[in-house]
Amino acid sequence: MGLIALLVAAAGCGSDLEFQIGSSSMEPSLQGPAYQARCSVCAATQRVSVDSYRPELATRCVLCGGNCQVDSQASPGQRIHVDPLPLQELPDRLAVVALESEGGQGVMVKRAWGLPGERIEIRDGDLWINGKRLQKTMDEFKRMSVEVSQYPQRPVGRWSIANRGKQYPMVSWFEKSKFTLQSDHRLQWTYTRPAAVYPQETNSSAWLIASPIVDDLPANQGLSYTLQVVQDWGISLELAEPISSPTFIALQGTALPIQVQLVPLGWVTVDPQTSELQVNAGAAYGAGKWSAKSGFYQAMVTVQQQVDIAVVDGRLLVSSDVEDRQYDLSPLRVQSVDHKPLSTDLPPARFVIEPRGGALVIRRLAVLRDIYLRTTHRDGGGREEYGIVPPDHLFVLGDNPPASVDSRHDFGFRPASSILGTVRVPQR
Repeated sequence: MGLIALLVAAAGCGSDLEFQIGSSSMEPSLQGPAYQARCSVCAATQRVSVDSYRPELATRCVLCGGNCQVDSQASPGQRIHVDPLPLQELPDRLAVVALESEGGQGVMVKRAWGLPGERIEIRDGDLWINGKRLQKTMDEFKRMSVEVSQYPQRPVGRWSIANRGKQYPMVSWFEKSKFTLQSDHRLQWTYTRPAAVYPQETNSSAWLIASPIVDDLPANQGLSYTLQVVQDWGISLELAEPISSPTFIALQGTALPIQVQLVPLGWVTVDPQTSELQVNAGAAYGAGKWSAKSGFYQAMVTVQQQVDIAVVDGRLLVSSDVEDRQYDLSPLRVQSVDHKPLSTDLPPARFVIEPRGGALVIRRLAVLRDIYLRTTHRDGGGREEYGIVPPDHLFVLGDNPPASVDSRHDFGFRPASSILGTVRVPQR
């Protein structure tokens, strides 16, 4: 239920409180007690939550798909600090709050989604308020997102470099602090997850399957629930040096295939109408457009060394160290696949990065997905209405819906009087 044990009580009004997380309901934003699992094949380690671990089931490595050995001793949940709210003040939307549980028998930590007077509904993983989809900013998306894969670590997924029709695994670069992608090469990533096989009975090439991104967490191994496809995801790219020529980034497996052209600050082009030279001084590009020929929604952004690209809540969000852009995808009538059963018919999630005319020196590259808000339906998908939030109440949810009991369930809306304060969530 997201209960957390009180460690230090407030000395008086205005003092902050210290707590220890006691469950996995807010993973990965806040981590509860967990066992460490080590892969018997590749030696990678991952966390498995105490409240989801089932020793009779195999724990699978998310990197190679092999079986893991799980420690017998669990590490405790992380400690957090709570800042008390002023009297009669409600927290901001999407703030993480600590609340007294019913009957005052404990404390729970959740995220505040719905405010008083709002009609709340969940549709295919998104929150709708008064008939309109809640749309997060890029900062909110990144703050709440689930990290799917990241370089430079041992990243999840199938990473490869393509050159002149040949593909090479990227494993040799994983331990380096940066790597150079040459202008005649393409970096490609495909999402993978452990296949429903017994590793000891199959070839290692069959341990992983390419897949759409799903609402799964390594910490949730042992929980039984129907996986839902997550179409809201993106990438965060940090370069060691400013780009010197245009670079194309394509995302597939999002609600709409996306292609974003990164253009250097100061890049000179020729106006096709007047033949005059144009120098990119930033914010020089207009609306995105759907290209039936390429099969991508295309956009452009000025970049120096950092850019975030994500399809979130019906929009394409692009944020760089030069400018921020957003594009409404709803007029294109994007067809959601969230509520369709996960099957091999759905194409896997992937991205491609292709520099044109100059190399990219990549320092950090992360794949991030949105939280998929599950309904209480058997498969967790579809639509579900929760009514109107009463005065002085909140609609609260855990960041790890499969492991969270919250306002979707019997205890419903939470009174503002039960709020102890806002939680200081460590930056990830």
